[in-house]
Amino acid sequence: KMATIISQKAYSYALRKIFSIRSCSYATMNHLAAASSDTGPSFISSLASTHIVHSAETLFCSIHNSLHLPWWAVIMGTTFALRTATTLPLAVHQAKMVTRVESLMPLLKEMQEAVMHRVVVQCRKEGLPVDEANRRIRREAKKATHQLYFYHGCHPLKMFLLPWIQLPMWLVLSLALRNMSGALPGHQADEAVLSELSMQGMLWFQDLTIADPCFVLPCILVMTNILNIEMNALRLRVQTTRQIYMTKFLRYLTVLMGVVASQLPSAMSLYWAASSSYGLIQNCCLKLPKVRRWLNIPKTPSESDTPFKTLFKTWQDRTKNFIKLQK
Repeated sequence: KMATIISQKAYSYALRKIFSIRSCSYATMNHLAAASSDTGPSFISSLASTHIVHSAETLFCSIHNSLHLPWWAVIMGTTFALRTATTLPLAVHQAKMVTRVESLMPLLKEMQEAVMHRVVVQCRKEGLPVDEANRRIRREAKKATHQLYFYHGCHPLKMFLLPWIQLPMWLVLSLALRNMSGALPGHQADEAVLSELSMQGMLWFQDLTIADPCFVLPCILVMTNILNIEMNALRLRVQTTRQIYMTKFLRYLTVLMGVVASQLPSAMSLYWAASSSYGLIQNCCLKLPKVRRWLNIPKTPSESDTPFKTLFKTWQDRTKNFIKLQK
């Protein structure tokens, strides 16, 4: 029984680490933008003046000049291209790691049972109390779990590759667009680029240097982020108290970021909304069995043939439980 409990905890911990990344990625990156605006103009100015940010500005201008596309198309196209080339392969790799962790569960259970038996025998010989024996079992089981994951290429650091790549890219492109739109105090924007940005928007946001007048882009940002958060929250049928509070926090943070986005230039809001929408589409596609087989992601016992129906049923069950608790 003790081995089963330890095995379930290890599996739950691994899944939380992997899937919380995906649910946290967009809301956390948007939060950094808000935080950066409060740390003073000197820090932002120095960060926005770095070589990599200027290189991102050059990239945007080069694509615009070579393809002769309007700026709204350049921003969206560059966003989709960069995410396809960087974050999509990492997301696929992450999904494969999840299946690998799940496939290791039977072996992990056997190892932990052996560890428990060995530690119990040793503690009996030494005459140690039950509490000390339990502490040793947890310590040795955790050590065995890390060794097994490391041997099979499931090192915990690999689970953080996606945010460590996506977050800097998001920050650099956001600062580049902020420089180009003339929204950063103390930074002199290129007048020619600024003039083009003010005329090459689309639909209701024709001027990309001012905030979205209809608040549509911030609303798209909020809705796509919320859907991403909810999809990943529903991925785990049973949530811990920490996960419940984290999900609530991300919901509130996403709404707050919608307010922040409503005050930023439309060029930045368009980039944020496009990036979040891409993430939502990517998240949905990676749940489809046919797409997973095409990407060589192995099938696992926990995988559903109808993932969206399963998510909807999980949402219904949680809603019913919530209503019951209110009565």
